[in-house]
This record gives sequence, C-alpha cells and structure tokens, in this order.
Amino acid sequence: MNVATLFRLPQTVKNIKRIRTILNVLMRHGFGDIVARLKIDSAAATLKRVVLFQKERIELERHPLEARVRMVLEELGPTFIKLGQIMATRPDIIPMSLIGELRKLQDDVPSFPYAIVRETLESELGRPVDEVFSELDERPLAAASIAQVHRATLLDGSRVAVKVRRPNLEEIVSTDLSILQAFAALIEERIPESRQFQPKGMVEQFSRALAKEIDLTNEAYYLTRYAKNFEGKPYAHIPTVYRAISSRRVLVMEFIEGVKIDNLAELDEKGIDREQVARQGTRIVLESIFEHGFFHADPHPGNIFVRADGTICLIDFGMIGTIEPQRLDELLTFLVAILINDTTMMCDLFVEMGLVDEEVDLRQLSQEVKQIIERYYSLPLAEIDIAEFITRVFDVVMRHHVQIPADLMLVAKAITTVEGIAQQVYPAYDPLKELRPYLISHYLRRSLDPLKASRQAYELVSSYLQLARHLPKDLRALLRKLRAGEFRMRLDLPALDALRETQERGENRRMLLALGTLIFAASLALISLPGPLQSTLVFGAKLALILAVAGFATSSLVFVILILALLRSGRI
Repeated sequence: MNVATLFRLPQTVKNIKRIRTILNVLMRHGFGDIVARLKIDSAAATLKRVVLFQKERIELERHPLEARVRMVLEELGPTFIKLGQIMATRPDIIPMSLIGELRKLQDDVPSFPYAIVRETLESELGRPVDEVFSELDERPLAAASIAQVHRATLLDGSRVAVKVRRPNLEEIVSTDLSILQAFAALIEERIPESRQFQPKGMVEQFSRALAKEIDLTNEAYYLTRYAKNFEGKPYAHIPTVYRAISSRRVLVMEFIEGVKIDNLAELDEKGIDREQVARQGTRIVLESIFEHGFFHADPHPGNIFVRADGTICLIDFGMIGTIEPQRLDELLTFLVAILINDTTMMCDLFVEMGLVDEEVDLRQLSQEVKQIIERYYSLPLAEIDIAEFITRVFDVVMRHHVQIPADLMLVAKAITTVEGIAQQVYPAYDPLKELRPYLISHYLRRSLDPLKASRQAYELVSSYLQLARHLPKDLRALLRKLRAGEFRMRLDLPALDALRETQERGENRRMLLALGTLIFAASLALISLPGPLQSTLVFGAKLALILAVAGFATSSLVFVILILALLRSGRI
C-alpha cells in the first residue's frame, strides 16, 4: 500500500521518508502492535521491521509504557515534543500516569548557525544588523524548538534579548502537522479504543497552539498585556518589548538580569529573602488568574528570575492561558469547596455546569474526595505536596466520568507548578495557608458583587419569562404526542431524586442572593432618590432613611445566612 496515497499527502520523498521514520521509531519502542493495526504497510514490511528492531525493542520494552511514549516523542523531534507538552495539559483525557512522564519532556535542541541569525535579522529589519545593535553575541543564551535567544546591546546602550525563529520553521511544522493529522484520523478509524483520548481533537488543539507560538508577534502582545496588568506593582516585572524592531520571526525585548528562582545558593549569596520570593511568586500567579483572567501557562523555574531587590521577573510567554468570568466563578467555587472540605458544594457545581450525567454516583464521589482532603489536612506541613493533592482529587473526579474543562485543568497546572516552586524555594512555606484566605475572600467578593448579582437576577427573571412564553407551545406539542401515542418516558427515580436535590440547593442559593441584592439596591435608591418618603418624618426621622436601614439589615441577614450555609455544607 502506498503510504503517501493513504495519507493524501503530496508524494514527495520528504513526506514518505518522514512517515517511515515515525513507523520505525514506533516499532523500535515496542509499539509494533499499533503499527500493525494501522495497516499502513504490507504484512511483509511490518514483519521486516519487527525482525530489524527485535534486539532494541526487547531492551526498550523493559521501560514502562509511559516512559516509552515519552521516548518516542523525544526521538521524533521538536514538533512531537511540543505535542507531548500540550498533551500534558489535558488530564481530562490523558491518564495522570502518562502526564507525569510527559512533563519530563525537554525542549532543548541544537542551536542553528550565527550566520542564519544575522541573515534573518537583516531580512526582518530591512537594514544591516550594525545599524540596530552595537553588540550581538554569536553564542545563543538558549535554543529551543521554535527559536533561540541571543544577548545584544542597542545603539543607545540598552541591553536586550533577541529571539530569532528557526529557519524554514513554517515548512517543517506544516509537514509534521499534516502527517500528525493523517495519523490521528487513521488511529481513530482503525483503533476504536483510542477514541477516548480524542486523537484528532488533540492534534487540532495542538495545531492552533503551535500556529500562535511560531508567530512571535503573539508573544510580543502577551508580554505587553501582562506588563500592563502588573503596572505599578513593585513585586513583579515583565520585560519591555521593542515593537519597532520586532516581527513574526524576531522578538526584541529587555534583557533580564537576575537569578533563576530555583538557584537557592545564589539567592542566599545575594541575601534575597526566600520566604518573600515564595509568597510573591505565588501572589503574581494568583493575581494573573483570578484578577486578570490572563496567566502564564508554563511558569516553570527556567521562566522565573529574581532580581537583587527580590522583584519577580517572568519570561517566555509562548504559552498563555485565558479564563472567562463565568469559568472563573466556577473555578473559584471548585477550589473553595476543596479548601473548606465541602464536597457537596463541589458536586452541586458539577451538576450546575452540566459535567455529570445520571449514571454518576454523586454521594460516592463526594465521599471519596472528602477522604483525600481529610488525609492531606492531617499531614504535617513538610509532607504536603499540593501538586499531588490536586492530582489525586482530579483522578477521583475523572474516574467518576466528570469531564473537567481543559481551561480549568490548565489553571490547576499553573497553580500547582508555582506552589511546588514556592515550597522548593522556602520549605517552610504553607501553600494551603496561603491559598485558603486568598481564594475564599476573592470568592466572597465576586459572589457578593451587587452588579454581578443584579445581572444574575435579571438573567434569572428573563429565563423564567422566556419559559413562560414557550410553555403554551410546548404543552400543545406534548398533548399532540400524547394523542398520537408517540410519548415515551423512562424514569430512574434514585438518580432523579439526587439530581433534583442538588439542583434545588443551587436554585435556592441563587434566589436568596438575588433577593438580598435587590433589597440592598432598593435601600440605596431610597436614600439617594428624591420623593415623598424623603420629606415624611416618623419619630423625627425621614421615612426613607428608616426603610433603608431596615432594608440594609434584611439584606445583611440574607448574606450572612448564605455565607454560613456555604461555609458549613452548601445546603440552605
């Protein structure tokens, strides 16, 4: 069978050679059964590969399956390494045991020649390098699959880092992505059990992410936006971008002088307060997520530097996460439920988000998560591993077939990564002590925001009005089906009761919040708006003021009831 025809790719020597390389690497690492099931080659060709790589295969098969997957991606090069890194952010479909191995993937590749660097710069700048830079180091500071970075000095004396994209990158990526998309489609077609991992969807997500990452103007925008979010914050610094001399293939930014956050010996040598570093690093990540909804999705130690004054500097904004306001509310509810050990609140959230079906045993799920939380809360500080804690919770949740959205998983990864770094920098750092008050206060502030509550109340009333408008038509349709004998109903009473119970609790909370907010807003209006109540006196006081005080007291009572119910069990 012709491989290029099978994949509907251009029949070039390059494509065919690359496909053969992929098949050989899979065979050598003990995945011959997958190659055979794909039926790309004839039986004779597959058997030839089995014999050819028999010795290496036996040696490599001593490694666990997850390690062999990582080895395959590493051997196939930069595009596949990037794919593995994207897979590591999807614990909603990738087993945690494999994710742990994929996180070991290193994006270190050989550098390309300095002559190509100069050629690229002059092509993008439209002028000789010497007219822009007074100095440009020939040796790169770092080389990765997308670009490499050189230290340079501008004519005005400013020290900068120059990021130059690899030559022919778009062509290389395009070839690999075409092959990956073809392989993904073939795997889903011929290996049905692979569909739970969504190969085609994974490759599509990867293609979009990689297309953004290879265009360096995107990173320039991310840097500028992040810097604006932390403008005036003395504990955070983001490199300044020189947009006039940056492009799709070149990014020029301020050079950061500092110590890598995990270089503990140098931090101590410079007299930098490690406790302050741990707390400020965590603060930056939490603020970027919960206040800006725009965060660094890969805050590993190599991307975080500390200046002599303790300022935290972030670099390499190739991978960015965003989170919408509604999703942020859901994330806060989930994390607060975990932190206060209210697993009923967590299950209510899953129902409201539509993440569970009737087959999910919510009581069992709640009990299992509660056991994990109580186990970790009983551990001494030195033994608490926040990443392991969150991982165990997600393991249980997904084992019960609750599909956590990918953007929430990316946030969880960022939080657990920075908390792990903080504990490494300052071993006495208590991540739960730091997280709990921040998240709970932020959750309450967002939950009790009058504007937000008014908007929710409006949406709730609008939805009921819409329901009332459609009700007559829906009833007529139902009656027609009943008369025609076409109506079918299946009841699962235990599941229905559990679902109704959780939905009613959530509805009660929303109605109470809307009621309290409306009373509060009405009280404000009584004080501020002119009218007969302002001139009417009762016992020497304005009637408007008396009614407003009563309203404030009532709304405060409603909010207190809500908070107490939230902090206890989530039941109202």
